Amino acid sequence: IMPWAVLRRDLESCIKGCSACHKSCPVDLELSTGQNAGDCIRCGKCISFCPKSNIHSGIPKLRGNELWLTGLKAAALLGMAFALHAVRFV
Repeated sequence: IMPWAVLRRDLESCIKGCSACHKSCPVDLELSTGQNAGDCIRCGKCISFCPKSNIHSGIPKLRGNELWLTGLKAAALLGMAFALHAVRFV
């Protein structure tokens, strides 16, 4: 997993008993350890639902759902798909 795709939260800043991130997750993951699991689909719903804006990407000061970062993720995935496609036909 690329470091900018990993979602983290500061557990000490969370509201006690909140679990908004867990309730909003479409794959029913919980950021209880402070970092998301490999099953995370990186949809960003937990980022949007957090009442304290406590969830961010692996890059400091980025929340993870900025438009340019989404474009960067898409470009990286397209690049990897193109590379795999090119390798398959060599």
